[in-house]
Amino acid sequence: MSQGWVDEGFGAVADAFAENFSLFPELGAAVSVYAGGRQVVELWDGEAAPGKPWAPETVVPVFSCAKGLVSVVVHLLAQEERLDLDAPIGAQ
Repeated sequence: MSQGWVDEGFGAVADAFAENFSLFPELGAAVSVYAGGRQVVELWDGEAAPGKPWAPETVVPVFSCAKGLVSVVVHLLAQEERLDLDAPIGAQ
């Protein structure tokens, strides 16, 4: 059972988070959601390491988190014709 809390109206987030653990071999995870500048969801479940439960203070490394954002920005700039995807990016 997930630990944490959700504001009224965000129960579907808690349901999806719990479902993730029943459908997939997830070891441990946490999620925080902010809406309108305030936190509305704080959930955690599973293990941070074998035999060590996930806690609100569990620290995890984050890898490759900017690639998706950079991809979206690049494609939006290309869509606005502010970036030429075929232009060379370095000296030859």
